[in-house]
Amino acid sequence: MLSLLVTYILLGETLSFEKKMMDVARSVFPTSSLFEYAELEISDSDKFLSFLHPVKPSVDERIFEATLVRDTQDPQKIAGFCAILNEIGKEMPITFLVCISREKDLPEISYIDVLVYRETRGGEIRSKMFLKQFFGKSEKDPVSVGKDIRNIKGATLSAWATTRVVKKALAISRGIDTGFVKIKTKKGAFYPSSSISHSSLSSLPSIFSKCYLVGDSYLCVDIYDFQGRFSKLDELNSFISEISSEFEDFYFSDSKSQRIVSLIKKYELLRDFINLFDIYWRSDGKADLGGIWKGYVVDAVKAFLFSQGFSDFDIYFGWSTFFFSKEREVKIFDRRFSIRGAVSVSDANSDYSLIFDPISKRFVRNKVKTAVIHNESAEFSDLLSTLCLIWEKCEHFVKNTGGKVIREK
Repeated sequence: MLSLLVTYILLGETLSFEKKMMDVARSVFPTSSLFEYAELEISDSDKFLSFLHPVKPSVDERIFEATLVRDTQDPQKIAGFCAILNEIGKEMPITFLVCISREKDLPEISYIDVLVYRETRGGEIRSKMFLKQFFGKSEKDPVSVGKDIRNIKGATLSAWATTRVVKKALAISRGIDTGFVKIKTKKGAFYPSSSISHSSLSSLPSIFSKCYLVGDSYLCVDIYDFQGRFSKLDELNSFISEISSEFEDFYFSDSKSQRIVSLIKKYELLRDFINLFDIYWRSDGKADLGGIWKGYVVDAVKAFLFSQGFSDFDIYFGWSTFFFSKEREVKIFDRRFSIRGAVSVSDANSDYSLIFDPISKRFVRNKVKTAVIHNESAEFSDLLSTLCLIWEKCEHFVKNTGGKVIREK
């Protein structure tokens, strides 16, 4: 029964992670310019398990969703890959995103994150501090809890599941080289032009695409009218780096820039205006800027791009907040909408998301997921997509301020 449940869960969720894999791959491998969606299939299970020995996988996966990173100079060579992998913690499968760099003598882990955590306990393995232990690990490392991996109290089984996933990823890399893992391209090649030289613009699309790590999430920018304006690229990189540093300084040292001060003041104004809203102060005494700072950053980047003369671009932040400068067809809750402007989608069912209900004075989840569209402001849509989960007058307020609410059926 458990194996059937695992299969059902994995088929229902892992197929939806392609965009996440691509976004992460573009950031983990910033100097690469040729990516492709693929399926990696284990053609010889015995060889795969022999390489893993004595580790025994708890999920019998044979096909993996992946993004391949091909060498620009030699497209036949795979410089790295990111893949969706699963292992069971105590009773339920944990879904990971793991990236392998193959540019050194030994392939090594260059990124790992938990996409879906389904257990009731042990979720501390999602901590960046815990996961960073695996960066740089290769075949020569034991990758073992109690040896080169520190355990987390109360999350031992999940910690061991993480070590198995890492070993599984390294085994897949070995299988690509030795032939017991086959590659099946799914959607052809994808060319982000952040690393395209001037001389190659004639043969590759003149589109700039890049992802930046801002806080714990990736902010991705696609500029369709880039047209080789490389002088603008350094300015964009510096601008996003400046914003990212300000938020990091706030969380780690309580340093408040003018942007941070402005955001906290907006929280206070909203509380007074809506009368059903408050800042959630974390246990360390710092304000959780939650559902407003991502939208704020998107709006800041949007304004910067417009000021630089770009008019055709998309911005994605945290896989839930978007801005489209021109009309795009977007699928929300299995329905299609033509959108020009900002859209944000709540993540009410995620273990990461706890919505504070000021009526019951409790943090709640399992609400109906909500998306808010606004013609101009991602900050507005991001905040209201969360607030609409608990505020009955939300639709009326959003409509009167130039937006639209869409709820999951």
